[in-house]
Amino acid sequence: NIYKYDEKKYLITGDEKQVDSLTFHDLQKAYDLFYHPENIFIVINGNFKKMEANAIIKEFFSNKSYPRFDKKTKLTKNEPIKISKKKINLISNINIPILSINYKLNKESFKKYNDFTLGLYLDAILSLLYGKSSDIYIKLYSENIINDLIDYSYSINSNNIVITINIRSFYKEEVLNQINKSITSNTFTNEDLNRYKRVSISSYLLNFNDIVKTNDLLVNDLVSGSINTNYIKSINSLNINDLNKISALIKTNNKLEVTIKND
Repeated sequence: NIYKYDEKKYLITGDEKQVDSLTFHDLQKAYDLFYHPENIFIVINGNFKKMEANAIIKEFFSNKSYPRFDKKTKLTKNEPIKISKKKINLISNINIPILSINYKLNKESFKKYNDFTLGLYLDAILSLLYGKSSDIYIKLYSENIINDLIDYSYSINSNNIVITINIRSFYKEEVLNQINKSITSNTFTNEDLNRYKRVSISSYLLNFNDIVKTNDLLVNDLVSGSINTNYIKSINSLNINDLNKISALIKTNNKLEVTIKND
């Protein structure tokens, strides 16, 4: 695992052994701690009456009794930039091997940028490099190296940033070589950035036609604590100099870990 101390090293669902060992007491303890009025927020969107919705929520919680809320202090250790292992092979019952390529970056190198702005630039870089219209996706797909989309994501943590790229392919070494080459030898143009802006703003606006996606946007903002009231303005403020500066920092500051799930 690319993390040593961070809670992201654990599976959300737990592994088979952990699930088998669960007791009713464990479930009750987790429920009392996390599913408590002092520890939750409710997001509602759509065509509803605000007063009626508020009355329903109050009625629901007033009819239930809850133990005293025991707010736990989260103890964390500084996550090292060094990775635990460079390459891990996992055996799974799958038809096509999955490569999970992770780049761990020292956040100190990006201190000029707040988390929200940095996230916008990272999304732009990954979208331009590995999106459906990217050169590397078209190349790998047309040459039958991959037959599915490239899945990419990033996580901005307290002292590090992790970029994750997941790809299904029988040709693991070729894929790894192409991904490494792309992330360490790229320069973007104004045309690239403007294309990203148009696509990003269009996708953002389309989300509001889907009530589920709108709800997800609101929840993600609340959970991350990075609520932005003018997303379109933020996207339009991205500039090519900072885009290439951040891209250059990724090239020179990354520690690589590769996980391969085989049949």
